[in-house]
Amino acid sequence: MSEIVENPGVGAGPGQTVTEVNLVERANVPTEAEKVENASPIEGLISFDQLVMNFLQQHHDTLEEYKKLSEALDNMHYTSTITKISLEELQQKKDQLNKLSGAIEALALYKKHVDPNVTDREFVFDEE
Repeated sequence: MSEIVENPGVGAGPGQTVTEVNLVERANVPTEAEKVENASPIEGLISFDQLVMNFLQQHHDTLEEYKKLSEALDNMHYTSTITKISLEELQQKKDQLNKLSGAIEALALYKKHVDPNVTDREFVFDEE
C-alpha cells in the first residue's frame, strides 16, 4: 500500500502542502538494496555459461523493474498540490542496467577475442 504523506515542506507556499509519494511502493518493486540484502551468496566456482545466464537474468529482472517504476511515474495523477517524488531508485535501476549491459558485453568480447572456446554456446543479446 502506497503511503502518501501531506505536510508543509520545502517549496510549499502559505496554505500549500507537499505530497510525498514513494514511487517504489507504488510500483511494487524491490529496491536494489533489498535485492542485495536478500541475495544468497554464490558458493564455489560457476561456469562461463552460468555467469552469462546470471547476468542476463539480472538484466531482464532489472529492466522489468525499471519499466514498472517508469510506468508508475507516468500514471501518477498530479494535482494542484506540490508532489515530491524520489527518483533515486529509478536512477539506481538505470545505473544497474548500464553496469549489467557492460558486464554482458565484456563477456561477449572475452569469448570473441580472448577465448573462443570458453563455451560452445552462442549467446544472442537483444538491444532494447
